[in-house]
Amino acid sequence: MSGMSSTGGGLSRRRFLGVGAAVDTPVAYQGRVEIRPRMQLTLAADHRILDGATAARFLQDVKAGIEDPALLIL
Repeated sequence: MSGMSSTGGGLSRRRFLGVGAAVDTPVAYQGRVEIRPRMQLTLAADHRILDGATAARFLQDVKAGIEDPALLIL
């Protein structure tokens, strides 16, 4: 797939991924409060091109890659 839409614009212009800094944050983990790194990811997409379920799967894949970089080698 060329990555171009039928209107001539690139699909990359219709979705944006914002990545925040990893910050140590107190979180509940296995019944205890621990300091763990947290990062905010924000995805904005044109819903005429990309539906919410597909966007959610993409963010889950990004999350998995951040948590386990070995997955990105495949």
